[in-house]
Amino acid sequence: LSNPNLNDVKNRVTLEMVQELEKNIDKFESELHPLTNFILPGGSVPASQLHFTRTVVRRAETLTVQLAEKDEINSNCIIYLNRLSDLFFVMGRLINKRYGNEDIPWKI
Repeated sequence: LSNPNLNDVKNRVTLEMVQELEKNIDKFESELHPLTNFILPGGSVPASQLHFTRTVVRRAETLTVQLAEKDEINSNCIIYLNRLSDLFFVMGRLINKRYGNEDIPWKI
């Protein structure tokens, strides 16, 4: 992100990196029932930690979008952060399932 030389690809986030995250998301989601409503984060301690980590990554995504509005950045960074937070969400759900905790639906 901080390297202004956009041609320097040595340490760049690539589309392949995003696709690798998506493969893991699909793999973990295949073990879960599809969501039909919003759920509350929480459950087991490891799942709660994953949900917390997801919120930190979402914050990083928001800040990266703000940076992109002011400067030119690798757009794959935003996509990667978005998918990374999705991965932490799915992992939190999967850990809860393995601990025997059901998803808790969010009710208005």
